Amino acid sequence: MENCLLSYFILNDELRSSCDFNPGLLGEGRGIYEVFRVIDGTPLFLTEHLERYYHSVELAGFTFDLSMEQLKRRMRTLLESNGLKHGNVQFHLTLHPHLGNLFMAWVASHRYPTAEEYKEGVELTSLNAVRNNPHLKSMNLPARLLANELIDKEDVYEVLFVDNKNIVTEGSRSNIFFIKDGKIYTPSLSLVLDGITRSEVVGIVLKNRVDLQNTVIPFDTIGQFDAAFLTSTSMNLLPVRKIDDHSFDPQNQLTRQLMTLFDQRIEEEIEGFKW
Repeated sequence: MENCLLSYFILNDELRSSCDFNPGLLGEGRGIYEVFRVIDGTPLFLTEHLERYYHSVELAGFTFDLSMEQLKRRMRTLLESNGLKHGNVQFHLTLHPHLGNLFMAWVASHRYPTAEEYKEGVELTSLNAVRNNPHLKSMNLPARLLANELIDKEDVYEVLFVDNKNIVTEGSRSNIFFIKDGKIYTPSLSLVLDGITRSEVVGIVLKNRVDLQNTVIPFDTIGQFDAAFLTSTSMNLLPVRKIDDHSFDPQNQLTRQLMTLFDQRIEEEIEGFKW
């Protein structure tokens, strides 16, 4: 169940008290959503998140009359009304069977990795599961719900999806990269949601002329890689220590270099941001 933090959320075009937030509405129809992170009061990669949101709207066949500038103004109202400096914002469009289109935006609960997890890496478990349309960011997908149960049961940080052909795709809420001999490998875009953080990291990799392979990665070959890391809005770039019985080096030099470069990219985004 989604939680609404701080004092206000947005329902359609109204700023409302968080006391009125009804998360049950989110499950009463088809819905798509987006989440962005706020650091020092700056919404990171906001334009990129909004562009992906509109793409999801189109893929889902929804009608959404708000322009990008109008949507940005709603996000600004939400941030400034709550005085939000650090956190996550989620916004969601639900095609409700009785109420029509419902737009909601709120300060959402989050879990950021700890300093120890960034240092030591995290553990994953694999799951044979397929998202029918990986390019559509949609709520309450069966695979995502199953992954949440497995995370709690196995006490792992994330679940790695493996499709019915035994091919690695993505995490339940992240993208994955592998490293071998200074080269980077990541599942083909045809198999995954192109995460905003993923895209930023790919840009950094190409800018620094590191060999990057968008490719098919059979799950039974992951033991050959030296290192692995996850990317997402909440994780940034997070080293992996273990996937099932396969161990990886969380201190890999290239992983650490990319973590530093991504932190610098965030600083650039904050310094250059304008509403």
